[in-house]
Amino acid sequence: MSHQVIIVDDDPVVVLMMKHLIIRHELSAAPLVFRNGLEAIQFLEKDYTREENYIILLDLNMPVMDGWKFLEALKAFASPENTMVFIVTSSSDKTDKESVGTNEFVLDFFIKPIVSDTVLSLKVLIDKHLVNK
Repeated sequence: MSHQVIIVDDDPVVVLMMKHLIIRHELSAAPLVFRNGLEAIQFLEKDYTREENYIILLDLNMPVMDGWKFLEALKAFASPENTMVFIVTSSSDKTDKESVGTNEFVLDFFIKPIVSDTVLSLKVLIDKHLVNK
């Protein structure tokens, strides 16, 4: 089974940093980038298959469709077995972390900016999830 890394974030500097770290740590050679949840959902609605694993790095605060609405829309067609969402946000609001903690797709919550250690943690969580499914 292969995997597709998807970055959903409207901040170009954050996206550049995440892409660099994802490629450097060999999580993906070519992560896909979407500027808002609507673009990402539209892609996934067409591309989604149970044979692929999806690793989604999701910001919560974006224009057009924020991360909350994205998570809600994802439920309509995706499975948490092969769709792993990691919240990557500048929000340190405790209620945000608690709210996403109850979502079946969300495996963890990270505060921006992500660094090498964050990507290494992601890899461990992904491997653990794939072994346990």
